[in-house]
Amino acid sequence: MEYPVEEILSYPLPALFVLAVFYGIYFAKMLAQKRRGIRTRQIGQRKEKSIHTVELLMSMATLGVVIAQLVTIAFGWSCLAANARFTGFIIGMLGDLIFLLSVLCMKDSWRAGIPGIQAAYTALSWAAIKEKD
Repeated sequence: MEYPVEEILSYPLPALFVLAVFYGIYFAKMLAQKRRGIRTRQIGQRKEKSIHTVELLMSMATLGVVIAQLVTIAFGWSCLAANARFTGFIIGMLGDLIFLLSVLCMKDSWRAGIPGIQAAYTALSWAAIKEKD
């Protein structure tokens, strides 16, 4: 059974484009912060066993999502109609735009990980102080 080239390539390319834009933004921000001496990726760096375990699980899940995205695109695993796939592309591009805006607005406050007790307490204290103002 032969498939026309348009049918095979019609949806993987836009899907890969959405992913490329997303990860392009992600790695560009990471590189920009690294050049300023900011270590963005802090997941899995904690010494406390329970927090370290949770952070390692978060890292594995993050990597697993990327693999799942690429595998589903490569094998064309989707039960959605053509209209739904196009709508997914539009929603994906809208998500990329929202992600870009959030990265630009958050500036250097952009790290992943579980904060320590003192950091969490400080953040809550600052939130309480701002509420009083």
